[in-house]
Amino acid sequence: MLRLTPMEEKVLDNLLNSTPKVVSRKLNIDIKTVHTYLSRVRRKRAEAKAFLAKTNRYKRVLYSKRIGE
Repeated sequence: MLRLTPMEEKVLDNLLNSTPKVVSRKLNIDIKTVHTYLSRVRRKRAEAKAFLAKTNRYKRVLYSKRIGE
């Protein structure tokens, strides 16, 4: 499973109550860099969501076998 980097976490934490422009100033990074981090987070989130959707298809099969044991 993909994890967020410390910088991605820092950007997300700072973004909770402000805008990307404010975050870029606060962290002293370019606004394009903030947007890059956010797109990486979105991609990782989409990959995690796809993984969960894939495993959910097998959930009924796995749990029904455990109940039947």
